[in-house]
Parts: sequence; structure tokens; C-alpha cells
Amino acid sequence: MNKMTPQQLELTILTGIARAATDDWLTCSFGSLRTLLREVDTVVADATINILADAMISLAEEGALLVAKRNGRKRLPFDQQKRHDEGYISMFFTRDNFDLKLTHEGRRRMSEEGERSRAEKTADQEIPHGPMLTQSVFQTAFNTYWVVERSLGSGGAGTVHAVKDIDGVLYALKVLHSQAGTVRTKRFQNEIAFCSKNIHQNIITISDHGVASRLDGAVPFYVMPLFPTTLRKQMSKGIPHAEVLPLFSRILDGVEAAHLKGVWHRDLKPENILCDPHQNQVVIADFGIAKFHEDELHTAVETSNRERLANFLYSAPEQRLRGKEVTNRADIYALGLILNEMFTGEVPQGAGYKRVSSVSPDHAFVDNIVDEMIQQLPQQRPESIARVKESLIAHGNRFVNLQRLDQMRKEVVPESEVTDPLIMDPIRIVEKEDYRNATLTLRLNQPVNDKWVACFRKRATRYSTNVSSAVVSFQGNTMRIIVTQHFLQEAVNFVKEYIPFANEEYAAQVKQEHAKEIERRRAALRNAIAQEEARMKILQKIHI
Repeated sequence: MNKMTPQQLELTILTGIARAATDDWLTCSFGSLRTLLREVDTVVADATINILADAMISLAEEGALLVAKRNGRKRLPFDQQKRHDEGYISMFFTRDNFDLKLTHEGRRRMSEEGERSRAEKTADQEIPHGPMLTQSVFQTAFNTYWVVERSLGSGGAGTVHAVKDIDGVLYALKVLHSQAGTVRTKRFQNEIAFCSKNIHQNIITISDHGVASRLDGAVPFYVMPLFPTTLRKQMSKGIPHAEVLPLFSRILDGVEAAHLKGVWHRDLKPENILCDPHQNQVVIADFGIAKFHEDELHTAVETSNRERLANFLYSAPEQRLRGKEVTNRADIYALGLILNEMFTGEVPQGAGYKRVSSVSPDHAFVDNIVDEMIQQLPQQRPESIARVKESLIAHGNRFVNLQRLDQMRKEVVPESEVTDPLIMDPIRIVEKEDYRNATLTLRLNQPVNDKWVACFRKRATRYSTNVSSAVVSFQGNTMRIIVTQHFLQEAVNFVKEYIPFANEEYAAQVKQEHAKEIERRRAALRNAIAQEEARMKILQKIHI
């Protein structure tokens, strides 16, 4: 929402209700409520259902608004004990009408905050602030960006514009709202630090950033690739069922890459997943409220016990309770909701939600995966994205790739990628160390192992009375050759000739063994699932 604080949002709702009703109840649906609010503020009127519902629930909790639903002649008030029950909230606000009534506390609050708002509005006329509605040029140390589209979207922290740089290349530019505050500014810094270093293909990469000078102070901004669409827009058009899991697997790759670096996103939703269907590309964006591992942290941000993070509709139950610990399993919860929605078009809310099997029987197995991902208790969900992927792999989805954090490069790599140090930095001679007692000692770039030595002996087949593999030995990063001084150069040429062949043989063997191990693990997963399904079928036949 565009520079709208929770207090301003709630005040607008109270004002809209007051205009439509005197001291009586107001019966409305979300459609009619939006019509009322549009007379007060069009930005609030266009807010998502979950944002408006959350605001009304907060007003009811504070005693400023009565919220009820008719049951025959009775009005049943909103049950605050169920304010974190998705199914209850969905039923209450989206099925049929609901009733609203201002209380004395609500009118008092309108009066006090209305006066405060008018005073702030007068000050605003003297010093303009908020999203960059007038600024059209942003400069960094090495580039200049011109706004070509005023706003691609706006949220609580900032606004995104389409811009063009000095070479005419299109980008997206996100600028922080000038009233964002210290905490959001720090989060913005951390987002820039993390995404600027990113090289994973399924996480957004920030290519440039800077600070824009304004009359009311300086505001940071960053530049990123401009994607033509979002997962939300893709889902609104409808994603063919056969394409859902391949697309979802790339989403999993992006979130898993963040998790492997100790970063929890905490605000996953279709709007934050950017897509380029023509390039078959998907990236996770908007790490504005992410939890960063110490290694990825640019500036410390303390999450207040009063601070509620994430979008209401896709947030895990623990995110809706202030002060609760939020881990990587909150992201897994959101991904479970998104997976179901990609197939059915609906977000699971409570019991009886639309299941994947009802729209795509060939993908009925996904229902069990979704069920596990959206468990209410975090400890009952899969412990990692890898466990979710293993469930998909077990059902024959060969396009799903497991990933790991390569400790040498501190990069997330696919399971299929071999990161053996002897392959990444092949063996070579770097220095002649000594020659004594008819033994030439050479230093290698790194220690070799028994497998590499065996590969060297396998490939070093040329033999002469002067030098052969039999007179060559290895210990750590040292190579020793027993040779008389008359044949020193011949010995050096011999080992230099066969070291590349040994590297080649070693790489081929390691990659082949790695591929076989991956296939063995995947076959074991498929076998485990098959046995479990067979067991369940047998148990279902037993009637007691």
C-alpha cells in the first residue's frame, strides 16, 4: 500500500463506516466495503482482502469496532481467540455478508487521530515526501537511471519503478519510502548486501544501488533486472498442470539457496516471485523482512515482539503471533500454500480446501506433500526444502534438483555438480624443490589422494629404461622421481605429459561415481514411497 501506516488504514476504515451508518449496524460484503472506502481513500479501497480483514480484526480487538456475522436473527461476534485461524477468518469475511458497528471508542479515536492527521497533512504541504512521484532521475557512482514508468508496484517499505540507464537498458528500481523508519532502512541495507552478492539463478540479483537526495532527506534505492511478469499474474492466466511442478521446483531452488546460506525470506507470496516465461526464468525477490544469518548480515536488526512480519494470507501461524520464533519452516508453510494455489487457484484455508487431486488426478500425490508443508506446528512440517524435494523426486519428478552449499566457494550448487578440489583445480607442478641422492623432488599445487595416484599410474603407460611411472611416488603435495642427473629433463617431461591425462581420468571416474550415487539415492526414495503406498493400500482393505 502506498505510504499508508496501519493507523492511517484503520482510521480510513472507521471513517468509511461512520459515513455509511449512524449508530446502527452496517451490513456489507468486501465489495460494498470497498465502495464505501473509495469515497475516503482509493489506496485503501484497493488493498487486498487480507490487509483489510487484519485491520478490522485489530480494531475489534481494541474495542473501536464491533464485527459480527448474522446467524438467523442473532449476531455472532468475531471470535478473537480464532483470529489466527485461517479457515475461520476466510469463512467470516468472504462467505456472505458481515456486520460492522462503530463503538464510542472508535468515534473517540476518529476524532483524535483525525485532528492529528489534518495537522500532519498541513506539514506535508510544506515538505513533500513519500514515494518518488516527482523524481525521474536516479544517479549512482557509475550510472544514471531515468524513470520510464512511474510505479510497477508499491508496498509498505518502498515503490518499484521501471527505469532506463544511459545505455538504454531497462531495469526495475526500488526506492525506500522516506518515512520508512530506522528498522526498515536497516532491512533495506541487508537486502541490498545479500542480493548484491548473489549469483544463484533463482534469487534476484541487485546490480546497482545508491542514495537519492530529497527535500526531506536522503533515501536509498537499488537496481535489479526487470521481469515481465510475476507468479501471481501467471496463476491468474492459469498454469497448465504439467508445467506446475517444473516451475515450482525452480521456486524451491531459489528459496533453498537462501536457506542454505542461513536466510529465511518470511514474506513468500506469488507477487514476490518474478517470472520470465520466454527465458524460462524464475527468481525470488523482496528480501525486505528476511532473517539473515550472521555471515550475510550487513547491519543488525532487532525484531520487536510487537512486530508482525509477512503477508497475512501466506504467513505461517507462528508469524501471526507476536514474539514467536520464525524459522525456515515458515517459508515451507508459505510454499505449501503456493503449490496448492498453482494447481487449484485457491489458497488452503482451514479444513475442506480445494485439493490438487480434484483438478489433476495425475498429481494426486501432491496433496500429501501440501498437507505436510502446511501443518500448523512448525516441527511437524518438513525440516528443510531438501525434504520437500525428496518427496517430489520419490514420485518420479526427475527435473527436481537437490542442492548443497559448497564450503570451498561458499556458493549453493546443484547436487549433480561435482566440487572435488582436484577437479576444480587440477593437479600441476608449481615448483622444483630439490635434487639429492638421485631423487628429484617437485611440489604440486595441492595434495593428491590415492584415487588420483591410481589414475596417474593407469594412464602413464610409456616405459623406458630411464624413466617410467614405477620410479614416481607421491606424498601429499610432493612428487618424487628416482632418476640420474643425465635424465632429469626427460623425467620432468614424462610427468608433465601424463599429469593432464591423470586429471582427465580422475575427473571421469569421480563424476561417474557421483552420478551413480545420485541415482542410487533417488531409486531408494522411489522405493520407499512405493513401499509406503503399498502398505497403506493393504491397511485400507482391513475393516475392523
